[in-house]
Amino acid sequence: IKPIKKEFATNIFEAELENYTAFSNLNSAEILQQKEVDGHLSLRLSAKAEANDLAQELMQFGKLTLFKEEVPSLNDIFIQKVQS
Repeated sequence: IKPIKKEFATNIFEAELENYTAFSNLNSAEILQQKEVDGHLSLRLSAKAEANDLAQELMQFGKLTLFKEEVPSLNDIFIQKVQS
């Protein structure tokens, strides 16, 4: 199942920081889309981006309390395949 989920990965990561300053200073060319709501950050990365590099950059802004990749469910993958 992991290889299937990896094939359909969206390359979107969620992050939360404690005592963060502001995310406006994130200037990585690897970040394609960035959204912030109440200290919760959602980032879409380019295909060649590394999650570890992003986590390292985020830690400059505060204590990283959440960092995870949004992985599509099997149901989402099925729907995507049926629609295409």
